[in-house]
Amino acid sequence: MTLLRLAAGLAVSLGVLCGQPLDTMLVLEMSEGTEHATGLIRPGAFPEDDRAGVVGFLRTAQVLQPLTEDRDKLAAALQRAGFRAGGAIVQGDRVKTASNLSVGVAAALFKACGEVGEGGASGRKRAIVVVFGTEDPNLSTHLDALKAMLSAASARLYAVAVQRIDPHESPLSGRTGVSYPFPVTTVQLMSQLAGESGGRVFQRNWDLRKILADARKP
Repeated sequence: MTLLRLAAGLAVSLGVLCGQPLDTMLVLEMSEGTEHATGLIRPGAFPEDDRAGVVGFLRTAQVLQPLTEDRDKLAAALQRAGFRAGGAIVQGDRVKTASNLSVGVAAALFKACGEVGEGGASGRKRAIVVVFGTEDPNLSTHLDALKAMLSAASARLYAVAVQRIDPHESPLSGRTGVSYPFPVTTVQLMSQLAGESGGRVFQRNWDLRKILADARKP
């Protein structure tokens, strides 16, 4: 009888954990060469009761979609982010292929914290998932403020560092391989932010569903 009660209690606990709704802001770099990572994000990864939103960024950041349960709206925002990464213009900043391009990760994180903080509801977990592949030289000056905002928003930060690859390089052109520097310094700083918030940084073999499952943990 005791074992049955323990098993029943465990089942209830797991059900509550798996069923707890989550608010997630997806923060996506829109530089050329990151669209392959954006393409791996599917609205179907979010359970029915979850809400998700999208912030896109280059030098500046903008909210492409506030928190929503509407998967069609989320899919449209993800498509916009991926399209712009392929070469469109965002607030006057054209996506560049130059290796010295820098981006505004810090500005994007501030917007994301504001979104989950203002739009968040009680009883919901909160997470921010950042996909980036370029250095932000100003991130270090904003670390303390970002730590405070993540704490105030009760949001866990998960960062995915991707290697940007020039889509114009191909075997046919005789130019192949990686053409952009890996954002080593920004990865180190993001590791600090993620660690203090209860999240983590991924550099390969990342899976959105596993990130969301981790964000639901106590």
